[in-house]
Order: sequence, then structure tokens, then C-alpha cells
Amino acid sequence: MVIKLPDVETARPRITLSNWRHGSTCKRNIERLFQTESINTNGYYTKKCESVLTELHDQKTEKVFLTSSCTSALEVAALACNLKE
Repeated sequence: MVIKLPDVETARPRITLSNWRHGSTCKRNIERLFQTESINTNGYYTKKCESVLTELHDQKTEKVFLTSSCTSALEVAALACNLKE
């Protein structure tokens, strides 16, 4: 089997994931996060994200909330289903 490599001159440029670029808004938001609150709290960005998710679901759900880990989400799901040990 012969694998033909793309021509270097016509190949599309690759995106290097380790060299991402960000705008001033991203930098400002990260600085605000570290200045105003702990990353793992129910802070400004968590509440904003919950609000956006609620709107995306046309407010068909009573409340959208985020957890800090998959384990926390599973615990909440178990409680909501009234599962016992």
C-alpha cells in the first residue's frame, strides 16, 4: 500500500493547538476571574453560563446548574432519582 502525502505547497496550514491565540476579552476575563473569586465556586461565570444554558433550552427547565466534577453530577443525579446505597 502506498500512502500519498499532500503537496506542501498546496496543503492547508495546520492549527497548532499549543500556540492558541486569544483576544483582549479573554485575557480580561481570566484576570477578572483570578481577582474576584475562586475558580471552583458558584461565581460570576458559573451563573452566567447557567443563565445562557437556561435560555438555550427555551426555559423549559426549572433550573440549570453546573457542578465542579462528574462525580458531583452523578451524586446529584442519584439524589434526584432517590437512589439508595
